[in-house]
Amino acid sequence: MVERLPNSTLSVHMIARSMRVSGKAMSMKEPKGKIKEFSDDPVLYQAIGKFVYQFSQLEFAIRHLLSDLLELTPDQFHIVTASYDFAALCRVTSAFIHTLLEPSEPIAKEVADVFGRCFRVNDARVRLVHGTWDDDGASHVSRTSLKPAAYFGKVQDITDMTEEAKACMNLVVQLIDGEVVDWARNIRSHLRDV
Repeated sequence: MVERLPNSTLSVHMIARSMRVSGKAMSMKEPKGKIKEFSDDPVLYQAIGKFVYQFSQLEFAIRHLLSDLLELTPDQFHIVTASYDFAALCRVTSAFIHTLLEPSEPIAKEVADVFGRCFRVNDARVRLVHGTWDDDGASHVSRTSLKPAAYFGKVQDITDMTEEAKACMNLVVQLIDGEVVDWARNIRSHLRDV
């Protein structure tokens, strides 16, 4: 008979087999039917939480940028922006900026650079949130290569990505406060007058 976890269809044997496949041998010193808890590191958990929090702030800033570009009312904000996942939100916002006539080369480069960095932060988020964690960090299988790779072996790796997410958010805020939104509004105002 296969032992089952409470409220789960996963068996202890399936988890142990999965851990052996991923290169992590499960400790068999635990009594049958119990899974060894790998980590109780509050510093790691705090770093993960800070990254998730900062990522959500970055995503909100991009939603705000798109809202400003579209001149949405507060009632329209969630209706228009909520349906996009992060990658789609970045693609739509960047593409929208580029379709409001031809942006100057410096603005086009700035937008491409900002969203390129945002995509890299999102790649880290996918690995952090969807990876399989153990004492050595996260193991994540790429959808393109279908090969596992190790990430976040040190808490500092997560902290560095949190700082990158914060830097990206500040760059998006600069787009909101800078030429891009003013430029988009001026173009729309000019088009309305024509």
